Amino acid sequence: MLSDSQKVIFVTGGTGLIGGELSIRLASRGHNVYLLTRAYSQNHAKQRIANRFHRSDVVVPENVYPVCGDICSPDLGLSIADKAFLKEKCELVVHAAGETAFNKVDSCFSVNAKGARNVRRVLEEWNNLQKTMYISTSSVNCESSCRFIEENSVINGYSNGYTRSKRKAEKEFVNSDLDFIIVRPSIVLAEGLQDRKFAREILWCIPIMFELGEVPFCADCRVDIVPVSYVVECIIGLLNTNTKHRCYHISSGENGYAICGDIYEFIQNHEHQRRIDFASKSTWNKPKHRHRYLMKALNYYIPFIESDLVYSNKRLKSELKDNTPKCPALKEYVLDMLRLIKREEAFSESRLP
Repeated sequence: MLSDSQKVIFVTGGTGLIGGELSIRLASRGHNVYLLTRAYSQNHAKQRIANRFHRSDVVVPENVYPVCGDICSPDLGLSIADKAFLKEKCELVVHAAGETAFNKVDSCFSVNAKGARNVRRVLEEWNNLQKTMYISTSSVNCESSCRFIEENSVINGYSNGYTRSKRKAEKEFVNSDLDFIIVRPSIVLAEGLQDRKFAREILWCIPIMFELGEVPFCADCRVDIVPVSYVVECIIGLLNTNTKHRCYHISSGENGYAICGDIYEFIQNHEHQRRIDFASKSTWNKPKHRHRYLMKALNYYIPFIESDLVYSNKRLKSELKDNTPKCPALKEYVLDMLRLIKREEAFSESRLP
């Protein structure tokens, strides 16, 4: 557990969105944060971390330490000295590293599934480890027959290479001897960060949909979206709690989800965008040739939208009680994020789903 005393915390994925924000906030609370970083030298690792912190407008503090390594390598590619130090001193681990590209199936299994196995094997040898957290994704379960999916719901429904690899990664921790918890954030947006690349990594799809003018899914579809600040505060809350369960959704939940049609109408009214028509697959007019590649990119996302899913966060609220952070509604920040995305950038990002 976190406490007022300093902890030695090992974080993978510290140059990513969630891992980076989490590392910044843990360090700001006085903990010593060791970031596993793919780099060919210590200076290279420092530069990568500095670049990530800069995207959050933060200077790397003295209590953040780069650790050269790679989750895809045996022993995580740790040096003998780093491995010995962490084995004796590390108290908490957050495994946040992962491949998120929907079109890179082999990489997903190599980084997510094999990487989790490598992490587990190393951590099982560490002497003073109090808790391990694995950051998975709520979309491991897309069982569309459930109105609100709970953590103990049977995993089912649509999947792709990314979600299947995350399912396998979860099993690595479930089958381990570690004291672990799994957190499953829903769709996470980089709210509050004035970083164009983070902004467009998911929201590129909205300018593309306006460009198409018509999309083959229902306007009433629910989507579960959360800002990264909320996710990180929930993670810290769980790290600071004697948790009763092994798995938690970090989601907008039963009362905070968004409706596709409402969001697009809100954006249209404020940004003077063209109208989007929502059509069933039977009535949908397939796009003309020049827009077919845009539709091909959206097809990676549409099955998740069509699933019409919301992930229950009752367990999280029951655990954190009065310390549960408030989850801002999507309408409170989506316009600021979209204004960071140029039309041409959305088109370019659509080629990298």
